[in-house]
Amino acid sequence: MGSDAWDRIAIDEVASGRTTTLDLRDLETPSHRITELPSEVRGLRNLTELRLGDTRLTGLPDWLCELPRLELVDARSVRLTTLPALPRARWALNAETVRTCADHIDPRAIFSVRVDPKTSDTALRHLVRLTQERAMTLSILTVGGTITLANRDRTAAQWTDLERLETHLDALLRGQPDLDHVLIWGCPLGRVPQGLAALRKLHVLALIAVYPDHLPDWLFSFPELRTLGLSHNNLKDLPTAIAKARTLDSLDLSNNPFRRVPEGVWDLSNLRTLSLDDCPISEVPAAILRLEKLEDLSLGSPFERQATPPKGLVRPPPEIAIHGVEAIKNYWRQQQAVGVDYLAEAKLLIVGEPGAGKTTLAKKLLDPGYVLDSGEQSTEGIDVSTWEFPSAIRVQSDGSEDLLRCTFRANIWDFGGQEIYHATHQFFLTRRSVYVLVTDERREDTDFEYWLEVVNLLSDGSPVLIVQNQKQGRHQGIDFSDLRRRYPNLRPPLTLNLADRRSLKPAVQRIRAELEQLPHIGTPCRRRGVTSGWRSSPTPATT
Repeated sequence: MGSDAWDRIAIDEVASGRTTTLDLRDLETPSHRITELPSEVRGLRNLTELRLGDTRLTGLPDWLCELPRLELVDARSVRLTTLPALPRARWALNAETVRTCADHIDPRAIFSVRVDPKTSDTALRHLVRLTQERAMTLSILTVGGTITLANRDRTAAQWTDLERLETHLDALLRGQPDLDHVLIWGCPLGRVPQGLAALRKLHVLALIAVYPDHLPDWLFSFPELRTLGLSHNNLKDLPTAIAKARTLDSLDLSNNPFRRVPEGVWDLSNLRTLSLDDCPISEVPAAILRLEKLEDLSLGSPFERQATPPKGLVRPPPEIAIHGVEAIKNYWRQQQAVGVDYLAEAKLLIVGEPGAGKTTLAKKLLDPGYVLDSGEQSTEGIDVSTWEFPSAIRVQSDGSEDLLRCTFRANIWDFGGQEIYHATHQFFLTRRSVYVLVTDERREDTDFEYWLEVVNLLSDGSPVLIVQNQKQGRHQGIDFSDLRRRYPNLRPPLTLNLADRRSLKPAVQRIRAELEQLPHIGTPCRRRGVTSGWRSSPTPATT
């Protein structure tokens, strides 16, 4: 679609009456940047709002005064050198435009101002003077730069003098008591501006990539605050005073290193939206049930949220959490209704080249007395069997850690090693499992790079054990130190001879330990017998 056709669609939307707002960003394409207002806009007699976006405009035509209903012009993201006389319009302007066009606009018509990293000290002083003279009454103040993710120094480098900006910002905030929106992002001041404390009409407050050294209690006491954004601030916890922000209906805590959801969040009874994107939390607790109005809880990465479970989350299981807030609430409702058991089940996936001893290992795990059958055929496809053994797992109960005895269930998946089956492995290799790569030490045909890369790609860092089957006492030298540098999930190798039982016991103990230490083991689940399917039957351990 050509740029003219693109322009026509957006302008026709206004001309037909389907909207009364024209956003010039809708007229731009990568190959078509707007440098002057299209002449067709002159005929939009019902236009009420004109938003310039970040176009390349430097001025606006005088004929805008001919539009009888035009009442708002948003030019915060552009620097204009000329402005038409629009006595009925309200303006949202860049701070440089306010200074440059001071002789062409009544400051009483300005309701919103944006300060950016290129704003001069002269422009800031002009804003402060208008504020002190009570010539300008703002409802929206924006201070914004580019957020360089996880890099405070590079974000700060955009601003020439943060200390001077802080001084001017405090003066602006103290002199504008009617502000209801304050948006500060990509501006690492290192503190929450003190001037905010006096604002009693705030509805929306964003402090994004500000990196405050602490959050004062008064930040959560604004009587009308509805939306609070605190993302990208390297926060590890929130003060207990967050519980006082009872008017909040939207809270953004994303991109902070929270390992647990701050406790006071669960007291925000009016909360409807909570963002925890890219926070390394391991649990969304049952306290979420206290947020009866919560409709949207975002976890994981905002770019992958629809495709993958949030990484690091253990409770509820990520396969539940990915379905959203109602699924999480239902999980906890069911826990409370039927009582709690603890998960003691995992997959053990045995892979390797044909004839390496995968099937023999699987059978030895099930029956240590199994005698090798030299005529046994290699596995074709996948054999699945169940290995149960007595175990003691660590569980969290009422804030403390307990040791529970249970019967652990390992589902052994013995994969055929033939090349024809390799392409199907991607459908069965899963997260939260233990992988055993069996090698035949008589041969040097094990493609370690292939197996480790496939497991690493598809299992999200699940542990991998290499079992070296020493047939006829032969041993193949492998540089495991180099492999472990490249694959951190690789565990120290095991060496055994599957033809005898002498080395079997320590190998079994190692495999069991890896299974018992998987992060989801000990996760609460519905009590056995409530639904179909196996659940562990723990009993208190004697310690």
